[in-house]
Amino acid sequence: MSAVMAAIVLASLIGTEAFGQPKPVLPFEASVIGALPAQRPGTSKIVTLSELPPPLRNGFSLDAIQNASGLAKRATTSYFVLPATAGDLEMFDRVGRAMVRDNKLLDSVSKGSVRKLDASADTSDLEQIGFTKEGAPKDGKWNRFARIYRSSKGGMFSLLQWNFVEDGASVLSVRENMNANVNGNPGTLVALVDQAGHTLWKLVWVSGGNHFELYGGDLPLSQDSASRILRIAASVK
Repeated sequence: MSAVMAAIVLASLIGTEAFGQPKPVLPFEASVIGALPAQRPGTSKIVTLSELPPPLRNGFSLDAIQNASGLAKRATTSYFVLPATAGDLEMFDRVGRAMVRDNKLLDSVSKGSVRKLDASADTSDLEQIGFTKEGAPKDGKWNRFARIYRSSKGGMFSLLQWNFVEDGASVLSVRENMNANVNGNPGTLVALVDQAGHTLWKLVWVSGGNHFELYGGDLPLSQDSASRILRIAASVK
């Protein structure tokens, strides 16, 4: 997880391994985390940048990162455009190496309910090809897992679901970073791009005690791609 990826949502995800990536180098001293607004475990909270400790404000303002990287002109009101690292763009390769291909096993290894994708015109082209277990198990089961999909229309997708309530964690999000809506829940949609134009889409939102991350790879940087990501997310019930 790069510093940019960590900035998309402030959560106890910061400093953890995601999709087999090494722990990120945070854009602030770890001690600053103690100055974050107080929050009870198992809750989700949205704050403004002004409520964050000063050392965190620029580092967690996606608008500031976008402007500093010279990518603002490629963004729209629907999505941020931020610089990608090689590690970001290799996500689906890492997932492929760690993936469990027997989808029937997911219900037996997940702790809590697995939120399904409703069948619709927006999901009919998606084939689930496997899943990954993220983080450490509790009583032999996982609160965090990702399903991997291949689209017959082109593109790869991954839906990560984290039951942060069961993990006793909390999620803190930044209001100024919110630019999306998923079934009435505010979210953040970002396109991570490198100098060659390779793109990884990421949509983050919280619903019903779960933190979701929907990734889209092999998709162009366009409003059509952004709309497609949002429509798939809306099918998560």
